Amino acid sequence: MTRIALTVFAVAVGLSTTFAAPPVISGYPQAALSPSSPSMTDSVSLWLILGEYSNSCVPTYTSSSSIKQVSNNICVRYPCPQDFVITLTYRENPPLPLGRPCLMVITPYGPQFSFGRLDVGSYKVYDGVAKDTVTSFLVTENPVITLRDTVLVLPPNPTAKDSLTFNLYLADACCCSGIYSQSVSVSDTIIYLSYEIDNNPCMLCDCMAAGKTIVFKSKPLKAGSYAIYEAPSTYCPPNQPCPYLSIMPVRVGSVRVSGATSVEGLSMPRASVVGPQGTAASASRYDIRGRLIPAVAAKTARLTVICPRAGAPSLRVEADRR
Repeated sequence: MTRIALTVFAVAVGLSTTFAAPPVISGYPQAALSPSSPSMTDSVSLWLILGEYSNSCVPTYTSSSSIKQVSNNICVRYPCPQDFVITLTYRENPPLPLGRPCLMVITPYGPQFSFGRLDVGSYKVYDGVAKDTVTSFLVTENPVITLRDTVLVLPPNPTAKDSLTFNLYLADACCCSGIYSQSVSVSDTIIYLSYEIDNNPCMLCDCMAAGKTIVFKSKPLKAGSYAIYEAPSTYCPPNQPCPYLSIMPVRVGSVRVSGATSVEGLSMPRASVVGPQGTAASASRYDIRGRLIPAVAAKTARLTVICPRAGAPSLRVEADRR
């Protein structure tokens, strides 16, 4: 009986002790912004993560913030981007009474802040307790649209006799990006567009627009439906040590290749025209290249109309056949 009571007491202590283990701290504080790329229509919040605990019984906080404009930029239309500083203040609440269950799982902790909708501009977030800048972010006028890589296949409706061209648009590249070792490979029903890319020159050049299109050529493929994947890898200059980076292929499109149909050797079917009083006449025939096919001359019918004299009682029509 005593042994059972001691066991129950030990389990209760492991689950109920509010701060049974010291906090796990590595690389903190951290600022988690939501959304990560806010616009002027978003409600913005921030979680200042001060560290981690080895259980779920973490401290709670009472928090507040203030926003101050630190620039006076002149602009000609609304909205006018400005520079702001957000100062965070917070205090730790008293520990909750013992007895609540604590799960043995690593749990981050720290104060949370809600800023609501913010004006367009740049924001620097300052920790008023630790006296340090924790992060900075931009608020844009319109939501930031993330472009993705796409592919255009030419010809649009390829057959098994057509060579294919793949125009792959790289949204994260620039006009100065280096592209190397381009190749096209086919595995079952998947087309892989493989290449090596070097974006380092983007820091030294000034492009008028983002993105870059690269072209792949392929021999004709057998009929069927194919999924198209891009398979990039990081370019490594010769004789230089480079870390091995594995990049998973990403699907960028699809294409359907139809079977090739030959129309050579076909001719137009013979048509017959019915003449007056059921007389059949042969029509001219042409082959697929538009050349006239010789045929026996057809008989034609000529209709002669004799106009009556003035005062004639009736109209007489004669047909002259040849």
